[in-house]
Amino acid sequence: MAAVVYEAGEPEVFRVENAPDTKTIGCTILRAPAKGKRGHVLIRLKAFGLNRFEMFTRQGHSTTVNFLRILGIEAADVIEEAPEKEDKFREGDVVAAAMGGIGRDSSRGAFTAATTREPEREQLLRANGAEKAFIDNGTVADQVKRIEWFNKVLEIVGVTALRGSLTKRGARRNSVPMVTVPTAVNLTAYHGGAKAFVKIPLDKIVDLLGTERIKALIGKLVVGLDKINEAHKCMDKDRAGGKIVVLIDAE
Repeated sequence: MAAVVYEAGEPEVFRVENAPDTKTIGCTILRAPAKGKRGHVLIRLKAFGLNRFEMFTRQGHSTTVNFLRILGIEAADVIEEAPEKEDKFREGDVVAAAMGGIGRDSSRGAFTAATTREPEREQLLRANGAEKAFIDNGTVADQVKRIEWFNKVLEIVGVTALRGSLTKRGARRNSVPMVTVPTAVNLTAYHGGAKAFVKIPLDKIVDLLGTERIKALIGKLVVGLDKINEAHKCMDKDRAGGKIVVLIDAE
């Protein structure tokens, strides 16, 4: 079974059904290959976390994505079979899929800060590992500017906040790179491809989970793939206050 999206829209667009032919789908996380296919690993999905990119895609904001679509980035699974890959995987092995090459700065000793537009969420940011929280009341760039020792900014709000992140002069829509990016400031993009993923030290991350070095706060736990629309509604309304996790069943 899979949670299939045939068109952009609200969380109700999800249809839980047998997965369509993989040739019609641009996603591989939630759709296992045919049983016994050599060179492929067959996994049984046990749980997955939601990513806001999935929400934006479902809403129709990912212009490079065509529907129908099975959304998915993060997953926790067990190996069912791995033809011609038995030297790396065995039946029953626990595996995971995640976005590669991003985060974990605090675990490496970096001082990290985060922003929020809601003052009541300051403690939530700190609980998730931020050592300082800035309340974005429209002057967050000026607040950050007073602290000289920040040397990197991770911009995940979007283009409306990009200029503020680059120049500390506030945000503007429809930014033009030649105008927006100041001299000697480097702007790079993150794409989370396969090469970045395979470099993730998953075993080390698992060992550190729950410690002071890596905090993982589950904001909402949903049981059953048929509750995927409930999970997305929670994400749409920004109510979780932590990671939204969907368990396939209650086992």
